[in-house]
Amino acid sequence: MSTREQQSFFDLGTQYYVVARFSAFAGLTPVCGNLFHHAIEMYLKGYLSSKLKMTELKDLGHRLGKIWNRFKRDISDAELNRFDQVILELDKFESIRYPERILSNGMIALISLKRQPHACGSSKSKRPEPVYEIVVEEIDHLVEMIFQKASVNPKFFTNSLNSQAKAYLSKENEASLV
Repeated sequence: MSTREQQSFFDLGTQYYVVARFSAFAGLTPVCGNLFHHAIEMYLKGYLSSKLKMTELKDLGHRLGKIWNRFKRDISDAELNRFDQVILELDKFESIRYPERILSNGMIALISLKRQPHACGSSKSKRPEPVYEIVVEEIDHLVEMIFQKASVNPKFFTNSLNSQAKAYLSKENEASLV
């Protein structure tokens, strides 16, 4: 694919990412998780767009695990394994884009800006509802790493954002994207 197509994926990813961070601060679950899911999907497909045709990208679907594994296979860096749990947690949100699963199974939704040492995770919960967890700091580092591995300058996509978008992108964000 062309540079233009890769830029389109990264541009959409950045828009989803900014809105996802805003929704995290606003406490909007499960929408926050869905938006982060879309952002990461766009970034990963942005990287892969330089290697795959659009039809092949569509064939990957929306399952982050599948897209992530293709990305990791191409990058071939064991350091990426540290993000496997983040991808697993975000991928859960794809199953609750529509309300029927929430209505039938319920949900426990957690949003944290930073990883809490004793945070209630899915393995620690005694309740029967599925747990959907967002840790914004971990997603920020994942996004930063995707830009690095893709050799894409994040400022190309963030410099044109207005002041409100930049504020939510940089608020409590240790990753260097703005």
